[in-house]
Amino acid sequence: MDRAGILLALSCGCVEEILYSVFALFVALLGFTLVPFGLPGNWLIACAGLLGPSAGAGWAPFWVLLGGAAVAEAGEFVFAARATRKSGGSKWGALGALVGGFIGGFLGLPLIPPFGPLLGAGLGAFAGAVIVESGLLGRPTVEGVSAGRGAFLGVLLGRSWKVLVAVMQVGGLAWFLFADSA
Repeated sequence: MDRAGILLALSCGCVEEILYSVFALFVALLGFTLVPFGLPGNWLIACAGLLGPSAGAGWAPFWVLLGGAAVAEAGEFVFAARATRKSGGSKWGALGALVGGFIGGFLGLPLIPPFGPLLGAGLGAFAGAVIVESGLLGRPTVEGVSAGRGAFLGVLLGRSWKVLVAVMQVGGLAWFLFADSA
C-alpha cells in the first residue's frame, strides 16, 4: 500500500476497525484456550462478538456467537447426562456426575497442563456418579461403576463438543470480521 492508500485508510477510520477486529479475534482465541479447562471460554468468545459494531461487522457476530455458546453448554450437559443414564445411572447419578465433573476439572488444573482439567473432570464425573449411585442410593457397586464409566465418557464427549463449537465460533468470528476486508 502506498502513502496515499495509508492516508486514506487513516482518514476513513478503517485502521480503527482493523484494530477492533484484531482485538476481538485475540479475545476469541483466549476464550478458545479456556474451553478444554472447563472454564467459560465459549461465553468469552461470544463476548468478543460485542466488538462487532466497533469493527464494522454489526451485531450479527455477537448474536451468532451467543447462540453458539448456549448450544455448547446444552450439548455438554446432554452428553454427560445421557451417557450416565445409558450406562444405568439414575437422574441423581447424572447430577452427581455433573457436580463431580465440575469439582474434578478444577482439582485437575495443576496436573498435566493441557489435559489435567479434562482428565480431572472425567474422573470427577466418574467418582460423582459412583458415590451417588452406590453410596447414597445403595445400588450395587457394579452398577455404580457402570454409571461412572458412562459419566466419564459423557464428560469427555461433552468437552470435545464444546471445543468443536469453539473452533466454529472463532472461525465464524474471523469470517464476520475479515471476509469483507479481503
